Amino acid sequence: ELHWRQASGSGSLLSFTTGDVNISQTIVEESKLFKITVSFGNVASLISLPCFMSHASIPAEVRAARGLPDDLVRISAGVEDVDDLIADLKQAMDKAMPNVSPTRVVSLTREQELEQRIKELESQLGI
Repeated sequence: ELHWRQASGSGSLLSFTTGDVNISQTIVEESKLFKITVSFGNVASLISLPCFMSHASIPAEVRAARGLPDDLVRISAGVEDVDDLIADLKQAMDKAMPNVSPTRVVSLTREQELEQRIKELESQLGI
């Protein structure tokens, strides 16, 4: 809500997790249009794995406590054609997850969220 009060459109920076560091690394390595870098001050499309690049000096337990998972992929979309960028990410994801359907990935993420919520509720109830 705050974003839409302050901006006239969406931003170019996004992050996502895959649930597997190897999958994240493959996506980063297989993308062709995105440059691998830690800086996002550029008009070119950029991609990074913060836990292995910009945040590598922070101990893993501190990153985890701050909600920064090792499989996080961060992308800054540049001025390239949006359809080309989407196609590039798709081919990189297809290489990283050749036997995984998009529906299954979403289901696993949602399932993990629900399992975490159940654990939190059980903890509150003393179970």
